[in-house]
Amino acid sequence: MIREATEGDIPGIARVFIAARTTCLAFLNWEYDQDVMCDVFGRQMAQHHFLVDEVDGEILGFAAYTSDELEHLYVDPCRHGQGIGTRLFNQVAQRIGADFEFWVFQANAARGFYEHLGCKMLYETDGADNMEKCPDARYRYSA
Repeated sequence: MIREATEGDIPGIARVFIAARTTCLAFLNWEYDQDVMCDVFGRQMAQHHFLVDEVDGEILGFAAYTSDELEHLYVDPCRHGQGIGTRLFNQVAQRIGADFEFWVFQANAARGFYEHLGCKMLYETDGADNMEKCPDARYRYSA
C-alpha cells in the first residue's frame, strides 16, 4: 500500500535507504549510520513530500519529491523486481502532475529502470558538483 509517510516512518525509510545504497550503490563506498540517516530524513520531511510502500507495517520502499523534482526513490534490495519502484514512481508522477527531473549516478543500474518508464537522459556530469563526487546523469520524465 502506498501512502504519505509520517515521522513514525523515518526509521524504516532510513533502513531502506541504507540497504539500497550499501547493496546497489556500493561503488559510492560510503558508510551509513541509522541514527544519522534518521536525522537527515527527519529534516528532509519538512521540505519534501514522502511516500512509502508498506505491507503490515514494513516499509518496502519510499520516494521523496518536490513540486518539480524526484529527490529519492529507493526500494529494499530484497524486494527488487516486485513492482514497488514502478508503483512509487507512478504515484510521484501522478502527484506532481507535470514534467519533472532527477539525478541518477551514471554507474547506477537503475538507469535502465527509469529509461524503461520513459525517462530521457538530458546530460551527464563528472560529479564535481554532487556531494558524493561521483559522475551522474540528469533525467526528465514527461507526463
